[in-house]
Amino acid sequence: MKTVVNFSGNESKTELYFAKANFDENFYVERTNRNIGWISEDEQKILLKSCVAVAGCGGMGGLLASILVRLGVGALKIADSEEFDVSNINRQYGALKSTIGRSKALTTAKALREITDDFDLTVFPEGVTRDSCVEFVKGNDLICDEIEFWAIGSKILLHQEARRNGIPIISCNTAGHQANLTYFSIESKIEETLGYSLDEALAIQTRIQKNLIKKEELIEESEKIVKTFIPKKPIYNNDSKHNITESVISRLQNKGTASIIATNPSFACGFLANHVLFQLLKKSNINRSEEHTSE
Repeated sequence: MKTVVNFSGNESKTELYFAKANFDENFYVERTNRNIGWISEDEQKILLKSCVAVAGCGGMGGLLASILVRLGVGALKIADSEEFDVSNINRQYGALKSTIGRSKALTTAKALREITDDFDLTVFPEGVTRDSCVEFVKGNDLICDEIEFWAIGSKILLHQEARRNGIPIISCNTAGHQANLTYFSIESKIEETLGYSLDEALAIQTRIQKNLIKKEELIEESEKIVKTFIPKKPIYNNDSKHNITESVISRLQNKGTASIIATNPSFACGFLANHVLFQLLKKSNINRSEEHTSE
């Protein structure tokens, strides 16, 4: 289902489509002109023809989507089932005092269209679900997994559908003052790394969302996710009386909320956006070595 709507409220549809509004090639060329030099004019045309899906509109996903719009990516898909709350204001792109209680996906979509309207935008306000996943994945050149920490069922659903379509996934997170980027090829199986089948993961996700999960299971779950996406735990102090890393892990396992310092998502998101760019430009005839793009 594709429904064209305005942004007047918290509409809840499986898929909302916002087409380019009177695409002006001269305007597009001018607004992306400062890219030229670091990338070529032909590479900018590659970006215009590219489609990237961003799953999750929180601390990383919302800002990433805005960077991709400014970069000149021609089509975006965004998905998030949550609403903004007060605690999101310290780091999330669309989180304002005025947007508390509003759909993250639709609020982010509105903000993206205020940047410019010369790109295709498809919004999935119900997030990545069994009903939406096929359409969310289809037709992308690349997918960014920025689904929230505990939603392992949605993550596995997304990764399995991406494999069926031969589309790679990039995921990036922030832990303290560091960024962790993971590339999932079309052979990667996140469910094997996490140790859960899709049905098991969806059941755990539902119990977490309904606050029905036991503490022991929550601890086990957090350890598996951290091991998958944060292979090396950051250590920032030598004070034996106050171990920062252990206090962060304790909060995650006891309260179910992660500590995220306000200064770091923007740094990590820029790191991620650069790697999205490099992946899209693999279609280019310009060779960029890993040594030059990773430093």
